[in-house]
Amino acid sequence: MAHEQTGLPGTRPGPRLELFGGPVLRRGDLTVRVSPLQDCLLSIAFAWGADRFPRAMAQNLLWNPAPRPLIRHRLSQLVYQTNQRCGARIIELDREHLRVNRHEVECDLDDFHSMLESSQFEQACDMIDLGFLSALSAKRTEALSDWISERRWEQRERLKTLIRKYLDGPKSARDGALAVSAGEVLLRLNPEEEADLRRLMRASAESGQVREAEAAYGSFAERASRSGDWKPAPVTARLLRCMQSETTTTPWSEDANRDSEVPAPVVGRSDEDAALSRAILRNKSEPGWKTIAVVGEEGVGKTRLVEAILLRARMREHPVAQASATELESPIPLNPLIESLNCDWAERPLREIPDPWKATVQSLLPRYQKQGAHLPTTDHPTGGHLPRHTCEALLELFRSAAKSQCAVLFLDNFQWTDESGVAPL
Repeated sequence: MAHEQTGLPGTRPGPRLELFGGPVLRRGDLTVRVSPLQDCLLSIAFAWGADRFPRAMAQNLLWNPAPRPLIRHRLSQLVYQTNQRCGARIIELDREHLRVNRHEVECDLDDFHSMLESSQFEQACDMIDLGFLSALSAKRTEALSDWISERRWEQRERLKTLIRKYLDGPKSARDGALAVSAGEVLLRLNPEEEADLRRLMRASAESGQVREAEAAYGSFAERASRSGDWKPAPVTARLLRCMQSETTTTPWSEDANRDSEVPAPVVGRSDEDAALSRAILRNKSEPGWKTIAVVGEEGVGKTRLVEAILLRARMREHPVAQASATELESPIPLNPLIESLNCDWAERPLREIPDPWKATVQSLLPRYQKQGAHLPTTDHPTGGHLPRHTCEALLELFRSAAKSQCAVLFLDNFQWTDESGVAPL
């Protein structure tokens, strides 16, 4: 008959080293008393980030310059005494290196790294707030003090970098409260960085919390104004306007809470949302461009899904142009392509393409005709057919738009687009 055992007589829990708010070495509920010098050695060994580290480095951090044989002997004694005190061979001498047997000791630094890998940003920040080696009573040398400061800086920078990468990526746009929490942690780490304020504002707005985004902006502005006159950067002001305008112009659903400032979120389309977000909300532009077709039965929410993602794209400063075709306008050449391009979206790529492509595209857009631009007639579509030269000019425009940024062109009700409008796409 088998019996389940939860412990064996005479066994002891393994030691655990806590470096944040420490160093403290524990065995179960008991604190293992070690000397300040042993504390320093354990801290260096487990914070080094590798299973082996140079003996000379440990000696340099622990003692001021002294005769080499004396320092080597001191380190050998310290390693022996530390292992004896801990009741395990935690550190071993390996010629000109020290070997760390990490399996002998649990360490909260491993927990910190696991939190970063699993996007537990708030918990990781709480550990940083405890202070890495903040209770180390004896910083033996100036070199050790500098080394500890560097580790603290590296930990904060790594956390900030990972949060920024997450918030700038497409996944955060769908994570709601998790993305907002990440933005709050980032601003907590960097309260004076306006770019990080924008990340928090965007995360809040994307999760439907526009008032919270405005509150974050107000708190930041109040802090910044204490040191003098402060004005938001143009990109911050644009983001604020974008949030406010989109939430007042987007149509309400029948089931939406009309007391809320934000339209009801798209539901039941998580897979499609994820796929479109990955394709559209890229951190960097990719060579060329891609065409994405969103298809489905009428009334299933295709337009609403795309417009929700376009809102996120605008908040991320991606240029967005859009137009909608109708059955009545379907005989009109290049409709609705010309309507979508007749805006600021085309300004930058037009400046970067040479003639004759530039002049050809300008001749198609009403905004340039009003400015008296040259209007060649041979490049205009006739009989539903698009001249090769005009098609090449539009392709050159799209290549230019996709070259240095993630630009989005959305054509709704594409089934009503005429043949000449399909050719360049």
